[in-house]
Amino acid sequence: MDAVSAYVQCHVRDAVADLANQSFTSSPRHVLPHRLEDIASSLDDLSLEPQPRGAEDTLAAQRLLALNPGMQATADEPNDSPPSNKMYSRPVGTTDVFVDDFLQLCQGGTRRLKSLRTHLLHSIDQVLARPEADEPHRNEAVSLKKLLKGDSSWNTRKLILGWIVDTIRQTIELPPHQKDTLAEIFEELASLKRVSAKKWASYLGRLRFVSVAIPGSSGLFSALQWVQNKAGTNRIRVNQFVRDSLDAFC
Repeated sequence: MDAVSAYVQCHVRDAVADLANQSFTSSPRHVLPHRLEDIASSLDDLSLEPQPRGAEDTLAAQRLLALNPGMQATADEPNDSPPSNKMYSRPVGTTDVFVDDFLQLCQGGTRRLKSLRTHLLHSIDQVLARPEADEPHRNEAVSLKKLLKGDSSWNTRKLILGWIVDTIRQTIELPPHQKDTLAEIFEELASLKRVSAKKWASYLGRLRFVSVAIPGSSGLFSALQWVQNKAGTNRIRVNQFVRDSLDAFC
């Protein structure tokens, strides 16, 4: 993809999000039906249960992580949701865009949630013309494959941009496969004295992604980044200073 087409597509997505927000603000509960609404809503799950679905997969990944040096497991005890530090005068309902994905956040009843999604579908039709009956070669602008997978479904617990966002427990969490990957990284580094520069850079990238949700972890990158800068293209030496930082991060 060249720079011009990427720039144009970025503005198209922003225009769709702006249209969806404007139309929803003017009519948050009333919108004409959309031909894709049934597919988009087929996997809606608005359960208010605090116990997350798929907890067994998460626990298995947690146990794998707990086997690594430096790991200190903490009990996952239920607690009351903390009060909001910014009260809104009305329920949240907004559409945003990240790269090539539309993201929606909404509070309220089922009717209001479905309305926000339907406004987005109509806004996509306004910017990207819908295929007509006499154009069988044209596909929908929206990916039907993703709709059927549940990407457009409303959920109180959902995987978004690599994180599981739980709006009932008010937490963000890594999906099980990400935890498994971290466990493999820590396990591999525990037995190595040297690592290739390419693999080390990959490890640091994964740790930086995780650090978003770990307060205070950014300071641990001083040693990890320093050995990379010192080694250049040579192999990274995992000395005791580096190992202590890895154990602390774990």
